[in-house]
Amino acid sequence: MAFGAGPHPCLGQYLATPELAAAFDTLFTRFPALRMHAPATGGDGRPLARAAGRRNH
Repeated sequence: MAFGAGPHPCLGQYLATPELAAAFDTLFTRFPALRMHAPATGGDGRPLARAAGRRNH
């Protein structure tokens, strides 16, 4: 999930970030074996240079 940067970042990011964190925590708690089917890649098939996300603890 990207919210933009620079002079015009998304104003909703401060609400959406904790909501997404809670949603992912709940998802991985309910489905602990859940894994990505394939590695995250850009549109050209190369791995994303900058990817941030929640880790399954």
